[in-house]
Amino acid sequence: MVLVLTRMNIDSDFLTGIRNDWTNDNLVGLQSVLKSAYSQAASLTSPLTNPLFETPNRPILVGFTRWFAVDSLLYRACQAGAFQGITARWLPLSNNHVIQALELRGAYTTVIPHHLQHPDNPPRPSVLRSTKRMENYRQFLFGFATTPDDDSTLINLTLVHGDQNADFAFLRMYDDPQDSRHHVQFSENIMNLPTLVEPAEVEEIAAPAIGLKPGLVKGREEASGQ
Repeated sequence: MVLVLTRMNIDSDFLTGIRNDWTNDNLVGLQSVLKSAYSQAASLTSPLTNPLFETPNRPILVGFTRWFAVDSLLYRACQAGAFQGITARWLPLSNNHVIQALELRGAYTTVIPHHLQHPDNPPRPSVLRSTKRMENYRQFLFGFATTPDDDSTLINLTLVHGDQNADFAFLRMYDDPQDSRHHVQFSENIMNLPTLVEPAEVEEIAAPAIGLKPGLVKGREEASGQ
């Protein structure tokens, strides 16, 4: 069966719910965290400071580090109260909890960050993203709740971000189980917003220290007669 999606059920209450969660201050807070995460990921994976990253596979390692840094700093920012009305939790993606996705939660919305190389790329397939799309689609069929009381009535948004220096970031609602590209966009490019509030305070990720363990150093000194 081909699903036909309409926009009949999007009304002012629905849009107000999103704006109540994602105020301008909260959007600028997202911008601040993304900039910090991308900057720290670039520093951590620079061959100038860490020769382990001097490899043709560095772009893959940089992308993985960005994903780690964005999730980590968003979680810490939420814990520090940087986003008004927004909390964060980890969602296990496997039975053994080895891989977990970060979810930001407000009164009306959930948001899952997702890295894209280009804003027109579809999100990569996953059970979680498919479930979120289906939940959004069901709400289109039956109407969006204006007073959410459980997870099934929350609006599931995706924070897509990417390019070399966090050049773009958008809040989107992917809503078609048959088309992973289809979405409704609810923000301008967050990275172009003027900074009207103090940047969110996030803890710096320490660069790894590269060197020999003390015992190995002592052993070498003794062997050399020093």
